[in-house]
This record gives sequence, structure tokens and C-alpha cells, in this order.
Amino acid sequence: MLGQVIWIAFLGIYWIIFISNVQTFDLNAFCGMGFTGLLLTAPTILWYSRHAIGRKMRSSDANRSVRSVAASNEAMWGERNREYMAERQAQLAALYGSVPTAPARGMRATIHYNTFKMPVTETRYFEGVSADAQTGFDTRYSVDMILEFSEEERGIILQHALQTIVLDDKPRYSASEIADIRRADELRAESMGGRGELDLITKEIVRQNAAVSGAFAEGQRERTVLGDFLVAPYTKTFDESHDAKLYGEKLQSQILPNIKKLIESYRGHSDRPKTIEF
Repeated sequence: MLGQVIWIAFLGIYWIIFISNVQTFDLNAFCGMGFTGLLLTAPTILWYSRHAIGRKMRSSDANRSVRSVAASNEAMWGERNREYMAERQAQLAALYGSVPTAPARGMRATIHYNTFKMPVTETRYFEGVSADAQTGFDTRYSVDMILEFSEEERGIILQHALQTIVLDDKPRYSASEIADIRRADELRAESMGGRGELDLITKEIVRQNAAVSGAFAEGQRERTVLGDFLVAPYTKTFDESHDAKLYGEKLQSQILPNIKKLIESYRGHSDRPKTIEF
């Protein structure tokens, strides 16, 4: 890379000197230096043109491959994807339908346990461009909830900005998920063709990015705030039905009672100055 920069700089200086002194040259000097400059410059232009055309062709092939994956997904799985999506929408509609019609006089939770299908995909890389190829379906288990508050409780939440209070804080990614993130960048680098120096440098940058992506993922946290429960429906999905059961029990025995307790602690709270005697 350094050699290419030096060579381009040399050609630039050569042509600057040639153009600056062109009026002082006689015919032989003009032809001699001009012809020499062309001989020096032409191979460089051809080299860069060849690599540019090669990169463009590889990029075109990659985009064609990505479109092919999308078309294959639709042809093989499109109908079933729409069928499973409709089933999932019906589950959420049933959740809304089971909410009591009377306004909530206090905090009230309507909870459903559901099982549904989600697409399973495999990421494929073409010249650094990725496409998710569907390989089947996975069974997922969810705890779906609509949490309601009385007008007074909602007013307390908004008045004291309780929606920003963190109720749970844990790492966003497991060790295996972080390893998958690093591997994805390595696969992206391996998919990139071209043997030119610029191509190799680009591949190395992508490969080194794997370490950066992994470090970034390690620092990510998954924080659940009270405001998350204000969005209807609140949904938590799991790979195993037992995990969904455990979370539902935790929701009813710990999380929801703690939210109620938090709201109640602010019911008589005032920011006005006061004197307390003991």
C-alpha cells in the first residue's frame, strides 16, 4: 500500500513538472517527456481499472446472490411464514379480547401463555454482503401480558417519571452469542474475494472488526424499565416452555407486586420542604 502511494505521488509530481514547464520544451523534449509519462502512467491506469472492474463484477454477483436467497425464501417458506404470522396475530387478538371491559380501578394484569413458530435462518455471505437464508421453523414460547393502571396510578407514574426506573439489569448477550457475533465477522471476511492489495487490506479490516464487535457486545446490557410494561402487549419469549413458566411465576410473585409497591410508595409523596421531629 505504501509503495502504491509513493508511486502515485511520483507520477503526480512528474506530470506537475511536465505541465509547468511545457512552454519551455522544444519539440523533442516535449515528445520525449510526454511519451515517457504515458509509458509510466498507462500501466497504473490499467491496473486500477482492472481491479475496479473486478470489484464491480464481484459486487454485482453478490447482489444477485442476495436477491436469489430472498426469492428462494419466498418460494419455499413464504406461504407458511404468512400462516404462522396470522396464527401469532390471532393469539395477540385473543389476549386483547380477554381483557375485562370495565375500566381498571387498580393495577390489573391479563396474562396469556402462548406457543408459536418463528423462522430459523442461516446467514450467508457474498463478498461481505449478508443474506439470511431460511432453513425452517423453531418453536417459541411466550408470556404475553396487558398491564393496566387506574388513572390515578398512571398519573403517579408520569408525575414522578417512574417509567424510567430500572427493574432488571443483566448482560444482553450470553458467551455463546458473543462468539457467534465474532464468527459472523470472520465469515464475512472469508467470503470476500479478490487478491489485490486493497482487497486484502479490506478483508483484514473486516476480520479485525470481529474483535471490536465482540468487545462491544460484551458491554451491552439488557435493562427492563417500568415503561416497558406500559406498552401493550408486553411480551417475553423463550426457547423452552419451562423458562416461560418460570418467568410467568416471577412476573406474578415478584415483578408485578414490586411495581405496585413502587407506585404506592409515591402515592403520598411530596417534593415540598418539610420539617420532621423525632
